[in-house]
Amino acid sequence: MSFDGNGDYVDCGNNPAFDITGQITVSSWVNIRSIPTAWAAIVVKGEHAWRLSAYSSQRSFHFGICYWEKANYSADGQTQVALNEWHHVCGTYDGATINLYLDAAPEATKASTSGIDVYNTNLWIGANSEYAEPRYWDGLIDEVIIYNRALSQAEVVYLAKK
Repeated sequence: MSFDGNGDYVDCGNNPAFDITGQITVSSWVNIRSIPTAWAAIVVKGEHAWRLSAYSSQRSFHFGICYWEKANYSADGQTQVALNEWHHVCGTYDGATINLYLDAAPEATKASTSGIDVYNTNLWIGANSEYAEPRYWDGLIDEVIIYNRALSQAEVVYLAKK
C-alpha cells in the first residue's frame, strides 16, 4: 500500500477481533519516504490501545501497548533507517515484556505488566484514528500481520526472511 503522508489511510473498522488483550504481535514491512509528522503511524488501534509507528519524528520505530501515561508502555528503537529502503518491523508483547524487532534483530525491549488496553476506536493502517491530525505515513506499508499471541524470536526471524 502506498501512502503520501497527506490524508490517505486504510480504515479496517472497529472489529472486536482487534481488541486483543494478554499477548499480541504486530508485524509489517515498511518503506519510509519521509516522516511528515511525529509518530507517523504504520498500524494503530489507537493511542489508548496498541500501535506500531515511527518513533517521534525519527526514522526509528515504536511499539506501544497502552496509553502513554502508564508506566513502561512501549519499546522504542534507536536505529535510524535509511529512506526508500524496505525494513521488517515487528512488535510483540507476552504479558511481561514488550519487544521491538527491526529486520529480525532485537531492537528494544521493556519489561511491562501494564497490559494491553482496549479502546473503542477503528484500526487504521497509515494513520492514527485518535488524532485530529492523524499522524499520516509517507511511504509504503506491506504485509501487515496481527496475532493474538506473542511470537518467539525465531518466528519473527522467519517472518522477516520470507
